[in-house]
Amino acid sequence: MDRSIKSSCGHAGWIRSVTGVLLGIAAPVLYVVLEYKTHCLSGCLFDPIPSPAHLLALVVVPLAHVFALTGARWQSNWLLYPANLLRWPALIAPVYYSLATGLHLQGLALVASPFLMVSWAVHGFVWPAGGPERLEAESMVNAVLIVQPALAIVGWWCMRPYARACATGLSATLQPTLRCLGAVLAILCLSLVELPLVRAYLAIRDFAEGEREAHRNNFPLKWRDHEVAMVSRLFHAPPQFSSDGVLDCEGPVDVFGPAVRLMNRWSSPTTMWRHLTAPQHVRWGELLQQIRTSNPNADTSPRSWRGLSPWEERELMKSSAMPESAISGQN
Repeated sequence: MDRSIKSSCGHAGWIRSVTGVLLGIAAPVLYVVLEYKTHCLSGCLFDPIPSPAHLLALVVVPLAHVFALTGARWQSNWLLYPANLLRWPALIAPVYYSLATGLHLQGLALVASPFLMVSWAVHGFVWPAGGPERLEAESMVNAVLIVQPALAIVGWWCMRPYARACATGLSATLQPTLRCLGAVLAILCLSLVELPLVRAYLAIRDFAEGEREAHRNNFPLKWRDHEVAMVSRLFHAPPQFSSDGVLDCEGPVDVFGPAVRLMNRWSSPTTMWRHLTAPQHVRWGELLQQIRTSNPNADTSPRSWRGLSPWEERELMKSSAMPESAISGQN
């Protein structure tokens, strides 16, 4: 084991190591599991994992720290190479998500989390079916999800002794090469992952706001399957996009991801929804109808790669129980 780790094995070093494991490994895993299961964050701010590629980007964070822990202990090249390659991606991903979430919201969530935890504990940490108790549980999960990217940055800093230990096992030229390569790949991969979502957002926005009136009849021909799925989800979403409360979870407020939230200057709901409230809801039906006309085989049902949120499924059940004439009249 590296000397820097041995020298920090005192009480302060032990606390730092435990904090690094909790915030650098356990917290990012909890972030993915909670959002994947509950869809809470996508129901109030933005969708942090709108695609499988986003999921891989988030999994890199705890994986990098696991490699650092094991590589510092055994000094095997099979562990040292990925530990150094993923060192900067493990910081870039939480910084990116922290910026997308908003520093002001993270500060509020950090202050509110203890109070929400106590309120949830009074009800036995259950997930109620409805009522005020469910709102408390949802608010607690959202507070945890909002603050976790910032906590992951703290975890990255606490894992520095193990990262230094992994660096000593490589040559003076290989170690910085791997870390620079990892940083470049992380930025490039995030850009490529976000590009289709940004394109989909701009396409939907242009159509909805009428900025490309002359091209509206031909535009649906160019739409891809994931873009059609987004339009359908937004069309069938419950009409709650006034966002009466920041931590309300009646989503999806945003199906596009962190880049679109940054483009909209952290507004929740996004700028699109400020233009697409109930009086202009017909635009979604018009767009879906043109997609069906241009491509009869297009799947215009609301769907997502990780499934729909409970709120979306409940809303679809309500709409399916309504007569077809009533639904077409609303659209």
